[in-house]
Amino acid sequence: MMLYKLISPSMVKATIQLPASKSISNRALIINALGKGIYPPENLSDCDDTQVMIKALTEGKETIDIMAAGTAMRFLTAYLSATSGERIITGTARMQQRPIQILVELTEMMQKGLSGFRRFLDVVETEPEIVNAPDAESIDEVNGHVSYENVSFHYSDDDTPVLSNVTFDIPAGKSVALVGPSGSGKTTICSLLPRFYDVTGGRVTIDGKDVRDLTLESLRNQIGLVQQDVYLFSGTIYENIAYGRPGASKEDVINAAKRAGAHEFIMGLKDGYDTYVGERGVKLSGGQKQRISIARVFLKNPPIIILDEATSALDNESEFAVAKSLGELSEGRTTLTIAHRLSSIRNSDRILVLTDDGIVEEGNHDQLMEQKGIYYQFYETANALK
Repeated sequence: MMLYKLISPSMVKATIQLPASKSISNRALIINALGKGIYPPENLSDCDDTQVMIKALTEGKETIDIMAAGTAMRFLTAYLSATSGERIITGTARMQQRPIQILVELTEMMQKGLSGFRRFLDVVETEPEIVNAPDAESIDEVNGHVSYENVSFHYSDDDTPVLSNVTFDIPAGKSVALVGPSGSGKTTICSLLPRFYDVTGGRVTIDGKDVRDLTLESLRNQIGLVQQDVYLFSGTIYENIAYGRPGASKEDVINAAKRAGAHEFIMGLKDGYDTYVGERGVKLSGGQKQRISIARVFLKNPPIIILDEATSALDNESEFAVAKSLGELSEGRTTLTIAHRLSSIRNSDRILVLTDDGIVEEGNHDQLMEQKGIYYQFYETANALK
């Protein structure tokens, strides 16, 4: 919209009474800020400061856009503030200045909103790389037997292998933990199961079915994910838990919170389950957010669980409370765990030690400690740092 359609000369004249200052510095500032790219500087050369301002606001060229209008309005506000000692503004005029401030704020909001909307469209219009196969089938009843068969992976824009011929098996209801240095492929292995990425070699199966032959929705409905970085939406605690299973009853939500060890602290809050958590849960502690995330998975009730360093960002007290909840969550479910704190995986049925060479050690905690290999060194080092 043209700026001169938003504000009239009479409004400007009634709002401000500027002295006809002939200050060279003021004139240069006005011409540089408002003349370049908006108005021909020669049209301003014979005007006093008041006329310059009015021209800037009322005589825009046809090519002026909302960005130029915002620049002019912001400059006007700054100019009025800078020369407040020189101008004479009556009480009525001060009240009339408010419409200009509203226009400035509106213009800035439009600019920010337009930029955000463009970024939103970029995301919405992005074509997903992972899609359903033409003959993909839905999977509803899952026992939870997971297999990685000669799995290899590299990113689409880089041929450097991240995983090479990784093979292991997780029987239904059993737990496997992945241990190793950063960059060894632990998170990548977990990401291949719900098809955040697709394998470039081999296959990943659930109950003998290749995950690429299953619909994404039905596949991901069978998997619960608890991560280190918990994402909570800007809403209430109740809404964030209910997100795990849309349409769940209030009784089911509360029961999930109790199983996650979250009910007690929730009821201690002023508004209970109606407590507003803020953007990304800023009003809650790390341990509280993690227990809400666990309650969300309890509500979803999937047969397969992925725990991606779920306690690594917590203090010792919070870690103990969350670990107890995770233990109950994992009971009877196929569980794949990534952990840097080795104390949290001692009870896993099997532990896989990964390096850049793939899986180099395998066994339960006691077996790996007897081998006195890489896992033994990790464990001893962790204990020495306590």
